[in-house]
Order: sequence, then structure tokens, then C-alpha cells
Amino acid sequence: MNAKMLSKITIIVVLVILAYAGICVGERAYHLASSYYSHGDNYVSDEIYYVDTARRYLINIFKIKINYYNMSGSTDSNYFNLEHPPLGKYIIALAMVTCGDKPVCWRLPGIIEASLLPLIIGLASYRVARLYNVNHPEIVALIGGLAAASNRIVFMDGSVALLDIHMSFFGALSLLALAYDRPRSAVILGVLSSTVKMTGVVFLFAVFIYYIVKIKSFNKRIIDLVIVPLLVILLVYLPLIYYFGPIEIIKETIDALKWFSTSRPPGPPVSGPLGWLVNSNPFYFNYNMVYSAAVMTPLVSLAGFASSLVMVGVFTDKLVDKGDPPWAYGSISVAAVFLLFGLLYALGNHTFYSFYAVVLVPGLSLSLAEIASYVSSLEG
Repeated sequence: MNAKMLSKITIIVVLVILAYAGICVGERAYHLASSYYSHGDNYVSDEIYYVDTARRYLINIFKIKINYYNMSGSTDSNYFNLEHPPLGKYIIALAMVTCGDKPVCWRLPGIIEASLLPLIIGLASYRVARLYNVNHPEIVALIGGLAAASNRIVFMDGSVALLDIHMSFFGALSLLALAYDRPRSAVILGVLSSTVKMTGVVFLFAVFIYYIVKIKSFNKRIIDLVIVPLLVILLVYLPLIYYFGPIEIIKETIDALKWFSTSRPPGPPVSGPLGWLVNSNPFYFNYNMVYSAAVMTPLVSLAGFASSLVMVGVFTDKLVDKGDPPWAYGSISVAAVFLLFGLLYALGNHTFYSFYAVVLVPGLSLSLAEIASYVSSLEG
């Protein structure tokens, strides 16, 4: 058997392993999602806001008639969760139409996305290793993909119909597109991440740095970084603009930005990005089940964080020296998370929750692949 054939077989084996790892993640998420309902909890945590809103989208905006689940009655009939962008609620609404308006169906998109994250990160890691000319890029793909699969926050967040898993899913796809030198696709996917939840803008930060370093055409920068995002945002918001009018949407968006810079009322346990890495004061989705805390896997998260610090340092050093910096955009997205939440904290928002931590997973996992590739390139 020649080396080329062996390489192809190895790649297929790695893809199968990552696909199986993703299935395991999805199974854990599905089991947990089903367990909530068996404990009598129809709504888990903030699902009550997003699911009620998704249902109102279908009833009031899209005029779709299906067998709707009994309204919770805990949110006002005119509440549309306009403090968050609409894409995540569209996804939940689509699940209602295709699967049914019931708890497991609300959570099904997150379960699927959680199961796909290891493969997405694995493919991105493989490409990063190729960019560094690593001899065995499939090993690096395993490192990145299994890091994503082994981080508990992925299946935890995948088990509930919240927004964060959808945001991270599009963010991971954005990094994948960036790794394969598809910057405009990366922009579109990064914007989609931020139209699920505004904090998805961290992935656009990585894309922006890529354009500064790699794209020299001023016209392309303007088209891709200004015009394309505006068009994507307009398309995503079009149903809401039609229903509420553009002035109301602009006003609500401005109010949402103010809302993000203020603390929430006292209640659930709060922790910041550094605390998320070591599961300090975690948020519990359900107090009936001990294992429903939104926690990370500290060994994986801390290793990824340390790797991201090194890679951002290497990237910055090369950039300052006006050299060609190595591929480190996963690590840059991690830095962007800390910068964003640091800014929000400085502006007055001191109530962050550990289920937010899934936004770190694509970058933390990819940073392990980046540092493995970088070290391998030095040895070569």
C-alpha cells in the first residue's frame, strides 16, 4: 500500500471517528433534552422567552397554522424578545413547523448543531494543519475535533432551546470558511452568528483581522465588510421590519445595545469568561437534576486558553514585525470573547452566565490545532 492510499484511508478513519464523536455528543444532548420533560419541566430556563417568541413569529408574522403547544402565560402576548436578534427564534420556529410544537422539537436544532460541531472543528483543524505544512494533518484534525466533542458545555447547551448553541454553530462554520480561504462566506456566516445573538460578533472580529492581514483591495474590504453584512442583516430582519416597521426595529436595536451594557436582576449564579474555564459558580438549567449545570471540561478549556494566548502572541509578534503571521484566527476569536465581555463589564453589565461559555468552544478547540500545527512547523 502506497503512502497516498494510506493517507486517504487515515483521513476517512479520522472523519468516521469525528462523526461518531459528534453522534455521541448529540445522544447526550438528546437524552438531557428528553429528561427535562420527564421531570415535568416544559420550559427550561430562558426557553420561555425564545420559544414563546418563536411561536408568536409563526402565528402573528408568518400566519402559519399548526397544532400549537399550550401558551406558557408567563410572557406577555405582545412580547417578541426584540432585545435579541431573530435568527435563533426562526430556527426554533422552523423546528416547530417541521417536527411539532413540543419540547424535544424546540431543542432538536441545538442537538443537531452540537453533534456537528466536532466534525466542523475537525475539518477546520485539518485545513489549518495543511496551511502549516504538517506531515500528518489528520492527527491535528483529531485534536481539534475531539476537543470540541469532549467539552461538556456543547451537549449541555445543545439540550436546551436557547440561542447560544446556534450562535456558536454559525461561528464555527465561519472559522471553517476562513480556514479554507472563503472570506466572504466567513463574513456571511459570522453575521448570521451575530443575528442569533449579538455576542456572535466575536467571530466577525476574527474575520476582520483576516481581511486586514490578507485582503489588500480596498473595494473588496468595503463590499465584504460593510455592504454584505448590511444585506445579510436586512434579509434576516425583513419579516420583523415588515411586521413592526423599520423605525421600531431600529429603536429596539438601540435599546438592546443599552440592555447589554446593564446588569440583570439578582437571581441565577453569575460568572465571567475566566470563571467559565474552571466552572466557577455555574448556571443550572434545572435544579431537579445535578448534571444539568452548564459547565465546561476544565482540562480541555484551560489547555485551549493557554494555546490561544501563545498563538495570539505569535500572531501579534509577526504582525508587528511586518511579516506574514501564522494562521491563528481561532485563537483570535477567543481573545475577542474576553475583549467583548471585558468591555460589557466595564460598561456596567456584571451578570454573565456560564451557559454563555459555548461561544468559546470553536476558538478554544481550534487553538489547540493551531498550536499543535505551529509547534510541528518549528520542528520541521
